Amino acid sequence: MGDHVTLLTQIDLLLETGQLTNAHRQFEAFWRSCDEMRQRIALNRSRLIPLDRQEQEYTASKNELLMERNRVALDFQSLINDFRRDTLSTYFDIRGRTEFMTSISTRDEVIEEIIEHRLVSKRYILLDVEQSKDKTAPKTDKRKPRHMMEGNSAIIYQLQNVDTGRHAIALVFKVAEITPNIKLEVERLTDLRHRNIIKLIDYDLSNFPYFVITEYVYGETMLKAVSNVGQRPISQTADWLYELADALDYLRHKQILHSNVRPSKIFIDDEWQVMISPFDLNRVGTGETDQNNNRERTLNRFRDVCQSASPELLRQDGDELPLREMCIADQYSLGLLGYLLLTGKNLFEGETVLEIIENRQKFISDADYREQCLSLLPDHELCTIIRKLLSENPADRYPSLHDTLRALHPLTRVEEPDLSVARKSYRRCLSGNKELIKDFYRAFHQRLPEIAGDFTLVAKKRMSSMLQMSVDVLIDLEHQQTYFEQIIMHQKHAGYSLDQFKVFLDVLVETIGQNDPLWNDDIASEWRNLMDRAMASLAKLKPKTDTPV
Repeated sequence: MGDHVTLLTQIDLLLETGQLTNAHRQFEAFWRSCDEMRQRIALNRSRLIPLDRQEQEYTASKNELLMERNRVALDFQSLINDFRRDTLSTYFDIRGRTEFMTSISTRDEVIEEIIEHRLVSKRYILLDVEQSKDKTAPKTDKRKPRHMMEGNSAIIYQLQNVDTGRHAIALVFKVAEITPNIKLEVERLTDLRHRNIIKLIDYDLSNFPYFVITEYVYGETMLKAVSNVGQRPISQTADWLYELADALDYLRHKQILHSNVRPSKIFIDDEWQVMISPFDLNRVGTGETDQNNNRERTLNRFRDVCQSASPELLRQDGDELPLREMCIADQYSLGLLGYLLLTGKNLFEGETVLEIIENRQKFISDADYREQCLSLLPDHELCTIIRKLLSENPADRYPSLHDTLRALHPLTRVEEPDLSVARKSYRRCLSGNKELIKDFYRAFHQRLPEIAGDFTLVAKKRMSSMLQMSVDVLIDLEHQQTYFEQIIMHQKHAGYSLDQFKVFLDVLVETIGQNDPLWNDDIASEWRNLMDRAMASLAKLKPKTDTPV
C-alpha cells in the first residue's frame, strides 16, 4: 500500500506521548493475533495433505474429494475475512489523511483495496467502471481508477450485492476525521422511509476511509432528462413537484437540513418517479475550512446554487437557515424547478455566475422583465402555484411545505383535456402495466437478438426511464424535432440502421396495442401516423444503406 500505510499507528501515537508500557502491550497484542492466525492457517493447510495423498492413491471418490476441498477453501476464506476485519482494520491506518485524499497517484489504488476488504462482510463487491465499446481505441496497461465520479466532498463507487444482484453506491468521504455530529446525522438517515428519498443502506465510520452505502437509482438526473427531451407536460410536472415537496416535507419533519434541491442532484428513476438524496455531502465537506469557517466549494456547485436557491438562502452566504425558514426557502427552489420543467430552461440563465446573478437581480427589480419571464409558463392552475412559490418575499409564499402539498395534490389527479390521443393511450398503458417497458424490451430483443448484447446489466435496468423520455419526444414530434434528432444521433444510437429503428417503432406500437384497454382502430391509426412521421424524419438522418452494429 506504499508509504501512506503504517503498521501499528496506535503505537506511534503512544510513543509520541511517552506511554511506553501501553505501546509494548499494543505491540505484543499485534503479534499474538499474528501467531493465532498462523496456527489457524497451518491447521487449515494440514487438511490438504491427506486430500493430496488420496487423490494420488485413488482411495476416495472425486466427488468426496471435491466436497472436502470446497470445505477447506471455505474455511480458508473465513480466515482471510477475519484477518481483514480484525487485523487490518485494527492495526493498519493511513497517516496524513488530508494530504492522502488529495494524492491522486496512489490514493485511488489504496482506497479501492481497503474498501474492497471492508465490503466483504457487508456482502457487496466493487464494480469496475464501464469501459468504452470502441474497438479501435488504443489499449493501455495503465491502471484506471474504478470510481464512477469524484466530487468536492466524496468519491463515488458502484457496488453490487452478491446475494440479490442489486446495485448500490458507495460514497467515500473526502475527510480526515468523522466528527460526532456527522456520525449522528448518518445514523439518523438510516431510519428514513420514503418512496422518493434514496435509502441509506449501510455505513462504515469505524475506520478511515469513511463511507456510506446508498441504493442505486436506475435513471437520469432531472437536469439531464430536461436536456434530453425538453419541457415536460403539466401533469408530469405536477406529479414531480408533488413528490419533491412531499419528500422535503418528510425530511424537514425529521429535522434534516438537506440543501441539494437542485436539478443536477434530483434523479428520475426507472419507475419515472423523483428521487433525492437525504445526505447533503457539502455539509461533510472536504474537511478543510478557511478562516471564516466557510467550506470550500467548486464553481459548478456555486453556479448550481445561484440558479436554484432562494434569495434568503443566498443571503446567508453558506450558513443554515432555521428549520421553519428553510421550509419556506424550499418553496422557491420548487418554483424554479417547476419553471425549468415547463419551459425547458432555467429562469436565471447565464454563461457565467455573474450573468446568473445579474438576471436574478433584474427579475427582482424589473417588473416588466419578471412578467416577460413568467409569461413563458402555460396558462394553467399549476403555473399560478409556481408564481406564488417564486415570490421574492417569503411571507407571500405558502405558510409551510404541507400547505404547498395541499395546493399541488388536486393537480396530480386531473387529466389534461388537451392531451393527444397517443399520449392518453401511452399513459393508460403505464398506469395499467408497471412492467410495460420490460415487456417492450423483451419483445424487441426477441425480434433483434443481436442488439440485446449491446446493453450492460445496469443499462438494461435503466431502460425504463430512457424509453419513457424517448416516447415523450416521439409523441410530441411536431414540437420536439430537435430533441428527436439529438436522441437518434446520440453516440449510443448512431450505429443502428434505419431498418432496426423501424423494428423498434413497430414493436412499440404492438406493445401499446396489447396494453391499452381502450385500443381501437382510431387509436391504432393515430399511433401508426406517429410512426410514419418518425420514419420520415429518420430517413433524412440515416441513409438506407446503414449497416447494423
